Amino acid sequence: MTDPDAPLLEAAAAVLDEDGDLSMARVAARAGVARGTLYRRFGDKDGLLARLATTRGVSVDALATGTRERALDAVGEVLGRLGPAGLTIEAVARQAGLGEATVYRHFGDRASLLRAFGNERTPRRVAREMNLDGDPETELAHMATAALRFAARFPALMRLAFAGDPQSALLANEMRVNEGRARDRLHVFFAHHIDGGRLEGDAARLTAAFLGLVVGMSAHERAIEPDADGRFIARLLIRGVTPKENLP
Repeated sequence: MTDPDAPLLEAAAAVLDEDGDLSMARVAARAGVARGTLYRRFGDKDGLLARLATTRGVSVDALATGTRERALDAVGEVLGRLGPAGLTIEAVARQAGLGEATVYRHFGDRASLLRAFGNERTPRRVAREMNLDGDPETELAHMATAALRFAARFPALMRLAFAGDPQSALLANEMRVNEGRARDRLHVFFAHHIDGGRLEGDAARLTAAFLGLVVGMSAHERAIEPDADGRFIARLLIRGVTPKENLP
């Protein structure tokens, strides 16, 4: 038996996919009905969202989240579950509860989607915003915390980053196209403070040590505590290479 609400739900799905939000007025216009019809059928916007979520087999929270955010979150889930070879627009759209055309409309292609994920979901953004003139320990703690939060949310991706297989290397390369890597920014950060006499040592070695601490902390069997663990990593590393005369 055909669901009499199917045309209304189809209109709601189209509006949500196009706008990333659900407006009762837009749905009514799309379906060619009065808004009152929607309110009688579904009660309110939340009721319509609940019906649509049931129809699509996803949670209401997933539907209520903006289209772009849902797609980017889905990239991490798909990569963690299927690996680089399984990352397709179709798989991301299915995971996000979106239409393929919607993902293409927002990102253009797989490469652009990956770059957006790299810029907006990985610690790269925090690395770009590191204040070179700020307190070294404070700035590094922010970076470590961001990296550990990413590891806690996408543990499979952290493992993937160090897998060393050709597919993983290709994926990492796609995410870095025309964008500065967090590793590069960390090197600049350490070099700046070494040149200023605030730290001692070699920038490349310190960058590698920082990444090793983050990966080691995220791979440990104990649960990650991003804030506390991030501060610990920064304190351990920075105080170990701060000239004695500069120590508190």
